[in-house]
Amino acid sequence: MRILFCSSEAVPFAKTGGLADVSGALPKALARLGNEVMLTLPKYKQVGFATERRIQLGQKEFLAVGEKPLRDIEGVQVLFIRQDELYLRDSLYGYPDDAERFILFDKAILAFIKELNWKPDVIHCNDWQTGLIPVYLKTTLNSDPFYKGIATVYTIHNLAYQGNFPPETLHIAGLPEELFSFDKLEFWGQFSFMKGGIVFSDIITTVSPRYAEEIQTKELGAGMEGALSYRRERLRGIINGIDYEVWNPKTDAFLPVHYDVDSLEKKVENKKFLQKEVGLAPKDVPLIGLVSRLASQKGFDILLQAMDELFKLDIQMVILGVGEREIEEKLKEKAKIYEDKFKLFVRFDERLSHLIYGGCDIFLMPSLYEPCGLSQMISMRYGTIPVVREVGGLADSVEEFNPATGEGTGFLFKEYSPVALLEAVKRALTIFGNKNAWKIVQINAMKKDFSWDASARKYVEVYKEAIQICNKEVK
Repeated sequence: MRILFCSSEAVPFAKTGGLADVSGALPKALARLGNEVMLTLPKYKQVGFATERRIQLGQKEFLAVGEKPLRDIEGVQVLFIRQDELYLRDSLYGYPDDAERFILFDKAILAFIKELNWKPDVIHCNDWQTGLIPVYLKTTLNSDPFYKGIATVYTIHNLAYQGNFPPETLHIAGLPEELFSFDKLEFWGQFSFMKGGIVFSDIITTVSPRYAEEIQTKELGAGMEGALSYRRERLRGIINGIDYEVWNPKTDAFLPVHYDVDSLEKKVENKKFLQKEVGLAPKDVPLIGLVSRLASQKGFDILLQAMDELFKLDIQMVILGVGEREIEEKLKEKAKIYEDKFKLFVRFDERLSHLIYGGCDIFLMPSLYEPCGLSQMISMRYGTIPVVREVGGLADSVEEFNPATGEGTGFLFKEYSPVALLEAVKRALTIFGNKNAWKIVQINAMKKDFSWDASARKYVEVYKEAIQICNKEVK
């Protein structure tokens, strides 16, 4: 199968969040399954061309350049779309002309695959930045023989980021007036990239089965619940994976001591190293870690409310991340009050994140909502037991530990409250006090398969389904 994977960011080229991790890992996993895969993304300032196309955006014309020959990264061809005026900037997003930047990206992708005569069986679009690709294929390019029969799969990684812009964006995109309607691209008076992806793609996916259900509700639908419910027959949930070559305690270059499921006793050496590294006393008490954006979505409001009670317990905690200024400041205040138990690091630090996954006993994720979440999967890989809220991908990937049966991989709570969070932590601490039971839950967690190969096989099935749907519509 020939797959074109379109993303606005991908590891190792450019990253702001989890989309980059997915876009860096899933295409490689698809290639390992024997598929021909091309990844395409903008050539940002962070990244290092011989085919040119002039792209019209409203009254403006831009010269876009597609790199040729294509790069090959672990079996994946990589096509960069270069337009220095639009992409050569300090950040990936957050500019007044973001609509123009990604209209050009979507149009250029479709232009260059024709230029290269590289016709995919399916185009996999990701998040709002590529939401117009299915729209163009079903409308303005519908009569071009080259594009006929190309199926589309559109993945929503986080419904909160929708790509909504003023109505005149329709004209910049070069799309017909009749598409600006409530059942197509119009969203509360604005032009919506994401709604385009939802309405016009052959199959819609999101990053966990639970999240696929949640985004059809008013509570978590972010206004898109109507469009998603209308297309629920085409909506699928596939949980993300993690890169087991990167996240492996047996080979992790950042860990002072390597271990695996058969040598769990060595994990404590990483705990001692982490305690010394962050300035905590080397005590045999539960060490709780968080590596996260410091954002309200991640549950920091209820965690802050619970901290006074939490630190009455015999525990230690370390948090790493950056985010909302108000949350950062409140956490800094708590770190001063509980300096002997709690250490905060407001920064990006890859080395420290690996040390936290490998050295902590418990990993906390009290998210308000969580489309998929990768941290709980990583923590389980390292035998660091997750305590999570029962939402989205957290509910799909973590199973409550039952000491009576010895089954389960972590601890969950439903109610979004400091009381429920505290109760779940206490359940985990009770099991931690029983070394035999704790080792059982660690082994259970480490044996879970969250590899990308497993997820990639599910995507291949979705691609096949999308191709069948597309072929029926073409006929």
